[in-house]
Amino acid sequence: VRSGQVLTRATSAAPPPAAASEVGGAGLFCKTSNVRFETAEALRQHYHSDWYRLNLKRAGRGEPPVSEAGFEALADSGQLADE
Repeated sequence: VRSGQVLTRATSAAPPPAAASEVGGAGLFCKTSNVRFETAEALRQHYHSDWYRLNLKRAGRGEPPVSEAGFEALADSGQLADE
C-alpha cells in the first residue's frame, strides 16, 4: 500500500455464498436449508432463523440440512445444544 492510500473491505448484506438463493420456477430457494420460499421477505426472515443457522453450521461440517420438521423435533427434545 502506498502512502496516502486507504484500504477498504467490501461488505455486503447478502447471505454468505453457501446460503445463496436462486430464482426458480416457484419463488426463491435457499440451498443451505434446501427449501423454497414464495417471497424475498420470507427468505430474508429465514436467514435470521435458528433453523437456518443450524443448517449453515451443518453445511460447514459437510453434513446434510435438517428439514423444518426435523429442526422442530430437535428443538422440542432439547437436542439443539448437541448440534
